[in-house]
Amino acid sequence: MVSAGGLAGFIAIAVALSLTRTVNRESLWVSEVQLLLILTFLIAGWLLPLSYTPWFAVLTIVVSGQIDLHATSTWPELLIRWTCRLLLIGSLLWGVIYVRRRLEQAERLAGTDDLTGLPNRRALLERIADEFVQPSSQGTLFSVAILDCDRVKQVNDRRGHLAGDQLLIAMGTVFRNHLPENNFVGRFGGDEFVLLLPGAGQDQAAQVIESLRIALSQELHETGTDLTFSTGVLIVMAPDTKGPTTAICVAHPLDCLHLADGAMYAAKREAPGHTHFCQAIRC
Repeated sequence: MVSAGGLAGFIAIAVALSLTRTVNRESLWVSEVQLLLILTFLIAGWLLPLSYTPWFAVLTIVVSGQIDLHATSTWPELLIRWTCRLLLIGSLLWGVIYVRRRLEQAERLAGTDDLTGLPNRRALLERIADEFVQPSSQGTLFSVAILDCDRVKQVNDRRGHLAGDQLLIAMGTVFRNHLPENNFVGRFGGDEFVLLLPGAGQDQAAQVIESLRIALSQELHETGTDLTFSTGVLIVMAPDTKGPTTAICVAHPLDCLHLADGAMYAAKREAPGHTHFCQAIRC
């Protein structure tokens, strides 16, 4: 699909090219068309993918030069116009790229947990919200699991909060290295991590969680820390799926996290290191 910026840019350039046949040095259209090109470049620079922006700048300079060629008869004047155009478009190109990259960096930081480098709660909610709008017919839409590190407070009390932070960093590394593709993990807060498993039912979710639990235990054992992990898993079903009569209707990402969190505490009550499953139907 062509973005709004790309469509507007190509229309403006097409109009400018058609006008180059009629403009001359006395024409009042010259300045207006040049201004139209510069404004179009700025708009397209914000709306087009960042990799396309330099090419659009080159195209703008070429079309602008064609207009100058029709409107100017002396080479010194033409050279001055081209030099000014290159400096202007080049400065605008640098400014657009710089600002957009800074904004993208700020947006990434806003969705990233400072300690582990994993997505934070905000990014988790956005990703779960994306799963809500995915088309489906029947069956499991996705699973949300909250994994909690049991007795991590004892590590903080005995070895200090720095050791607890190192523990969380190590857990984040394990998640990044061992979580299967197309799945998503983020830090919910404290020592709780959220897993989003698209299309995963109870059996698939159980396999992923068990694999992660083994990897986490091995990683932490090498650091001299032996801990268990309690997990609550919410299986979200399609609206037309015949689920259990006790299944709850969920309509918001926060509902999913609330139910998964409740399942995690139910797992803790059963025994440390257990996994508790519950089901819900997307409203």
